[in-house]
Amino acid sequence: MKNIICSFKKNLIRLLVDPKIYKFMFVGIVNAFLLLGLTIFFTDNLNIFYLFSSIISYEITIIFGFFIHEYWTFSKVSKIKKPYVRFVKYNIFYFLGLIINTGLVFALTDILLWHYSLSQIIAIFIVFLFNFSTSKKITFKN
Repeated sequence: MKNIICSFKKNLIRLLVDPKIYKFMFVGIVNAFLLLGLTIFFTDNLNIFYLFSSIISYEITIIFGFFIHEYWTFSKVSKIKKPYVRFVKYNIFYFLGLIINTGLVFALTDILLWHYSLSQIIAIFIVFLFNFSTSKKITFKN
């Protein structure tokens, strides 16, 4: 157990000293507000079912996020694969994030009866860690 805690601490420290996480976090915060705003807009103003609103908004932020990460967050990483290959990988992993996000929003809203916007906020935080890990270790890996 002690080894697991030490390993966790080392990985956390390594993560926190990586400047890319702060860029990723900034883009994530912008995307979170965009996602939340679009979800609320589509649901409240266009009367789209909240889960569909969440999915549409999520895909919009995937496209926006990829280009920001490509040209800012991971711009100094020497990339072997072509941009379209990275975009496909990015979409695949963010699609998995979408599944996690949608499942969480559904569970928190329909099962726990939380407001859909609060459910979306919670889901955003949880999916952030998944998205950063896959982006750094797989999509934009040098």
